[in-house]
Amino acid sequence: MVQFKVVKGGCAYGTSLIGEYCASYTALRAVLGAPNSPRGGDGKTSTEWIVRDNFGGVYTIYDYKETNLYSPDLPSVRKFRQRPVYDWHIGGGRNTRLSELVEWLSAKIRDWTNKESQAIQDAQNKAYEAKYAAAGVPLMPLETPEVPKVEVPSTLCTSATARCLG
Repeated sequence: MVQFKVVKGGCAYGTSLIGEYCASYTALRAVLGAPNSPRGGDGKTSTEWIVRDNFGGVYTIYDYKETNLYSPDLPSVRKFRQRPVYDWHIGGGRNTRLSELVEWLSAKIRDWTNKESQAIQDAQNKAYEAKYAAAGVPLMPLETPEVPKVEVPSTLCTSATARCLG
C-alpha cells in the first residue's frame, strides 16, 4: 500500500509535469501545510509542495507561470492564492503513482472540508444559543418526528430496489 508524506524544506529536482489537480490554495495549505520556497530564480513557480511516497516516488505540486514573479502582467502571488480554484501542476519522475496521489489528496481535502463544515455549524449553533440566552428565551430541544415505515409491495420493486429495500 502506498503511503505519502509531505516534505518540508528542501528541493525536488528532476520532476516534470505528469498531471494536474484542481483545488484552492487554501485547501492545499490546510492539508499539506505551508508551501516550500520555490526553486530557481526564474519566477516560473511561486508556490510548491513536495511529497514523497514509500516506494521512492517524489512529487511536486506547484503553480506554473501564474504570478508577477514570472511576468509583471500577471497577478501578485497573494492575489493568485486567493483564486477559488486552480489546476495545480503535479510533477513526478520515475516510480510515481499519480492516481494514488490524487486519491490521497482528495481524501485529505474531503476530511478537512468536513471538519471545516462541522466547525462552521458548531459556531452558528453557539451564536444562535447565545443570542436567545441573552434575550432570556429558553431553547427547546428539537424533536425529530418518527418517520413511518412504508411497506412496498414486492410487485412494485425492481430487482435493484428490492436489494435496497432488503
